[in-house]
Amino acid sequence: MIRVLVYIALIALIALGASWLAANPGTLSFDWMGYRVDTSIFLAVAVILGLALAISLLWALIRSILRLPRALSLAAHMRRRNKGYEALSRGMIAIGAGDVRSARRDAVEAARLLKHEPLTLLLKAQAAKLAGDRATAEALFSEMARRQDT
Repeated sequence: MIRVLVYIALIALIALGASWLAANPGTLSFDWMGYRVDTSIFLAVAVILGLALAISLLWALIRSILRLPRALSLAAHMRRRNKGYEALSRGMIAIGAGDVRSARRDAVEAARLLKHEPLTLLLKAQAAKLAGDRATAEALFSEMARRQDT
């Protein structure tokens, strides 16, 4: 609500300034590089504001171009992470359903996409346990016991 009031106050001040310039016309004259320019104050202010707007738009374009590689890298990282968590979810569902082949496939995919996620160890261990591979399951559970995050 306060923000709306501030915007309304700014618009009112701009309108007041524009009406004052229109009511009190003046002229602006200057010589530059052999050229003489005679114009009204209102037109000079409009040209200066237009140039400021063009410069700010150009700066925003340059800044967005410079930030594009990082934004693309972040988007790729997030897409990879989301795919990893989807594989992790599918693997947990496959373990619950008793589907060993899907659980192992999703465990491998989740481990590939989520390099340092501790839940991938749990998925691998549960898939090995479901498949009857007791040695691999014990090794993975032991690794989980050694890690601080699990």
